[in-house]
This record gives sequence, C-alpha cells and structure tokens, in this order.
Amino acid sequence: MIQIGDIRSKVLDTVMSRRFIYLSTFIVALFGSLLITVIVAKRGPLIGTVLLGGLTGAGFLLVCLFNIRIGMLLIVLQSFSIFTLIRLRPDIPFGAITSITILVTFIGIFLQRKPKTKIIKSPVVIVLVIWLLYQLLQVFNPNSLSIQGWLVGLRGVFTGFLFVLVAIFAFSSRSFVILFTKFWLALAVFTAIYALKQEYFGLFEFEKVWVYSNPKVLGLSTVGGRFRRWSILADVSSFGMFMAFSGLVCFVLAFGPFSVKKKLVLLLSAGIIFFAMVFSFTRTAYAMVPVGLVLFFLMNVNNKKILAVSIVSFIAGVVLIFGPFYSGPLNRIRSTFRPTEDASYAVRENNRSLIQPYILENPIGGGPQSTGFPGERYHPGHTLAGFPPDNFYLRTALEYGWVGLFLFLTLYATIMVLGIRGFYQVRDPTIKILYAAYITCLFSLSIANFAQIAHGQPPLSFIVGSIYALMYRMKEFDYNPDK
Repeated sequence: MIQIGDIRSKVLDTVMSRRFIYLSTFIVALFGSLLITVIVAKRGPLIGTVLLGGLTGAGFLLVCLFNIRIGMLLIVLQSFSIFTLIRLRPDIPFGAITSITILVTFIGIFLQRKPKTKIIKSPVVIVLVIWLLYQLLQVFNPNSLSIQGWLVGLRGVFTGFLFVLVAIFAFSSRSFVILFTKFWLALAVFTAIYALKQEYFGLFEFEKVWVYSNPKVLGLSTVGGRFRRWSILADVSSFGMFMAFSGLVCFVLAFGPFSVKKKLVLLLSAGIIFFAMVFSFTRTAYAMVPVGLVLFFLMNVNNKKILAVSIVSFIAGVVLIFGPFYSGPLNRIRSTFRPTEDASYAVRENNRSLIQPYILENPIGGGPQSTGFPGERYHPGHTLAGFPPDNFYLRTALEYGWVGLFLFLTLYATIMVLGIRGFYQVRDPTIKILYAAYITCLFSLSIANFAQIAHGQPPLSFIVGSIYALMYRMKEFDYNPDK
C-alpha cells in the first residue's frame, strides 16, 4: 500500500532533481520572453524593461531557492552593489530586494536538507537566538515612543540572523570556504580600484549629484578642502573600515601554505587595498591595521618568519609616524595616534560623560532607533532623539541599555573564543591561516567599534555574519578529505 509520506518524498525528489530545475527554468524563460515581446509591442519599452528586470530577479530567486551557496554569494554581491544602485535609482527599494533574497535562500535550506540539531544547538546560534529574543522584547520597552522604530531595528537583526543560518549551512565544505574567501576579496580589490579611479580620474556624474544633493553628505565627504573617497560603498567611514578589514585578511593569508604566485597576489591585493584606504581619510581605519597585526603577531609569536615581519612592520610604523616627511594623507594618519590633539575628540568625550547617567538609569535603553537622525524621525521628542552616538557600543548601550550591550559583547566574546580555540586546535595549515585571518580582522573591527559605528553596514555586516558561521564550522575541515 502506497503511503502519503512516500508520495510526498517522491514528489520532492522530482522537484529537486537537476533535470526538473533546468526544464522548468527553460519553460519560464521561454514564455517570459514571449510575454515581454508582446507587451513591448503593445505598451512600449518601459514596461517591458520593468518586466524583464522582474523576470531576471525571479530567475535569480529560483536559483537561490535550490542552491543556498549561490544564494549566499548573490547576497554578498548585492551588498557590494546596493549603494551604487540606490544612487542611480533612489526611488527603487533595493534594500528590500536583499532581504527577500536572504529569506528565499533560507527557505531553500529546508527544501534541500533537514537542518541538523547539532548545528541548531551550536554556541553561535544559541547566543544569536538570545539576542534576537531580546530585540523582540524591546517592543515592551516603556522608553520607546515608536513601534515603527522597533520594526526597523528588528528587520535588520532578523535578516542578519537568517543570513548567519544560511552561512552555517552553506559552509558545508572546505572548498566553498576557500571559494567564498576568494569571492569577497576579489570584490574588495575591485572596490579599492574603483576608489583609486575616483581619486585620480574623478567622480561620475551620478556620484556628483549624490554628494552635492545633501549638505551633510558633502560635509562628511570632504576634509581639508578635498574629497574623501567612498568607492561603491555607503560612505567614507564604511569604505575605510572595510578596506582595513579586507587588507588585513589579504596580508595574513599571505603567510599561508600557498604557492609563491598566490602569496604575491595576496600581498599585491593588500597593497592596493591599503593604498585605497588612505584616501578615505578615516582615522579608525588607520588604527584598525596595527591593532589587527598586533593580535596576529601575538598568535604566532613562536613563528620566526612572522616575528621578523612584525619587527620590520613596527619599525616601518615608527618611521611613518615620526619621519621627517609630510603630506595631507600622512598627516591624517599621524593624527590617528594623537587623539588628544583632535578637537572633535574632546567634544565626543564630553558627550559621552553627559549621557552616561542615562545608560545607568535605563538598563534596557531608550528603544531601537532612538538616537541620532533615526531618533528624530521615529521618536520625536525622545530624550535621545538627535543625540550623536559616535561609536557602536555607545549606541547599543543607549538604545538597548547596558543589558543589551552585555548580550552583544557576549556574542563577540563567543565568536572570538571559538576562533582562537579553533586556531590552536586545528593542524591543517590552510584552515589554520583562515582562522588567523578572520579572527584578526574581526578583532580589529571590535576595537573600531569604540570609535565608529563599524558594525552593521553592508557589505561588512554580511562578511562578519559569515565569520560567525566560519568560526564554528571550519574546525570540521581539519585534514578531512571528505570535506
């Protein structure tokens, strides 16, 4: 007797088969093309272009549904391109497209395989679930004046959580970990080259329109009478910190068990990225590099080659800071390590001291999106509305209280412990250097959060979410030929 479960399993196997996917894709593309041709002939090219874009997007979503690895790479690619697209067409909600891609790819996990209990019970997922539950409970925060602000904050946390789950399941093989690393580093090099194009060949017209359309953007994008560079990312700070983050990964990986050719490519990539970073004029980015290198050198203090490089790097840094040569970018770098000479430093210190009593009196904070410009938009009249949180930890403490800050720091600590433990436990040199590279850049980012809101802006947010997954999964690939 045929069971309903057997029928359902057979139908699912048929739907998931490669032949069925190819055939259905071909049929959809064929009828879609015919439909667009007819509509263009009757309604004009504009509606046809819109439909073509919709059909293409539907095709990509279909691929994401049946291949979570391609879905993950597509999400990362979207995170790199989203701000350029917004500048070209500010009337289209490109951010929602990325959220939809994440949701569809997440659904694909259940179509392709049954989630393993071991993964679901991992320390990364447990801490993230606690953080998500805390976000949900913020709807009852008596200090919050807006449900809309809560929904906006929850959307970012929820999509980030789903992306981490997608990454955990996507990183099921050593080869994909390496492919993913190459993929986003290639995009980072492209981002750096684009910034150098802006520096030496100027801005495109749509970029000029964007930067001059908002006095605040223009003010943040200039220093000392010259433009800072933002490349294809959201702003100059995001670009600078992402370059420091990416350059560190390239530099550390150059110490891995790779061929001379690959090491030269990695060092060249690091050089291009660090050079482009200089033109962001972002002090936090400049500080991230030595901070990350210090951790990397300490983790490899018994390695003579790395010890020698650390000594040379230290000497080069001293010459750079105290040497008798000057330029605009170099003066900016030097000011990073002399914060007391910066007038804005005193202002920020004063703001922090003034707002500390609020943090102590409100353990669950003022509510999501209650500080800065979002506070003025979603919480008009709130005590925190318009207050400029100059770093990520301060913003977290203000909006989610010291309880929320403790939970987030617990998440960071969990990832760092998993990564450092994995680094010392694994024996495969490739996996070991990957642990070192990702832990180094994540540590530098955690320090950057003391000076900037470094966490949460694409594409860095998605790379960091991937690191959460990698710190848990990579130990499985230590000398495992089946992976």
